[in-house]
Amino acid sequence: MTIRRYLEDSALTGEVTITSVVTGEKTIIRTSETWFHPQGGGQRGDRGMIGDVQVLDTRFASDGEIDHIVSDAGRIQPGMRLPFAIDEEQRMINMRMHSAGHLIAGVVEVRFPGLIAVSGHHWPGEGRVEFREEEQTDITQAEVERLVREAIAADLEVAIKGDPYTNRVCSIDTYRPIPCGGTHVGSTSELGNIEIKGIKRKKGKLRIGYDILGR
Repeated sequence: MTIRRYLEDSALTGEVTITSVVTGEKTIIRTSETWFHPQGGGQRGDRGMIGDVQVLDTRFASDGEIDHIVSDAGRIQPGMRLPFAIDEEQRMINMRMHSAGHLIAGVVEVRFPGLIAVSGHHWPGEGRVEFREEEQTDITQAEVERLVREAIAADLEVAIKGDPYTNRVCSIDTYRPIPCGGTHVGSTSELGNIEIKGIKRKKGKLRIGYDILGR
């Protein structure tokens, strides 16, 4: 089983050992351990390079392994020890999107106790956080925008706590820690500008749409 090093180490470069190469509709490289974050938990998969091969996406396989979907396998063979490099720009976008979603959840839960964050989707251009609305609130887009701006200006710590493989949580300042296997920035000041795109209600759920703007 692939060791998910990204849970404990945010390194963007290093070396990995190839365990298998799968060819077919997609060409897949598997490694004994990986620093590439696979798509999941509302976050997109990492891209980058393994050896001289381009990693187009990273996904969880049905058997629990992690698939590095590549352009082609080239001369890569099982047993090789090769350097890797994760696309830093894309990783930073994913980190900002994911942390922004957690921040929105935190500030909204504190200001509106009747709203409980239950899920999030943190893809660029598609960001949203969903809340269970246990009682009617008077939440507005302007209020959420203000709360988020204040939290960013306060430069709050964003920390990963707990055992990375058993009870990992993302904690922002004093807001409720949320179980999470994603990647995150180190403080809210790194988020830059967050755009709140709208608030919708449907079937007892409240959804806040958001995106990140240029820093």
